[in-house]
Amino acid sequence: MLGENPYGYSPVYFDLSKHLKSDGSDNVITVHVDHSRYVDSRWYTGSGIYRNVKLITVSKLHIPIWGTFITTPEVSSKQATINLSVEINNEFNNRKSLTATTHIIDNQGNIVANASKK
Repeated sequence: MLGENPYGYSPVYFDLSKHLKSDGSDNVITVHVDHSRYVDSRWYTGSGIYRNVKLITVSKLHIPIWGTFITTPEVSSKQATINLSVEINNEFNNRKSLTATTHIIDNQGNIVANASKK
């Protein structure tokens, strides 16, 4: 078993990397619900997975799941100040350089701000 999440509505993420076979044989991934340890209540009698299950692959140099954090400390009807924090994971054995570029897009699909950082 890789992990568990007792709350079917909340998101969960598991890194499968160290569990995958690299010898050319097939990897079989299954997702199960085991409701045997949880007692039903009058408020919630269901059991299951209530969100999409996805297999996501990433490069060794990537932004991890939930690796971006945005706040808007100042907002008016005309503009907003945005603070953006981005985590970068480097799983290579040596340093890598990259340029992270962010585009802020309005509700019409127009780019209203850009920022790049090496």
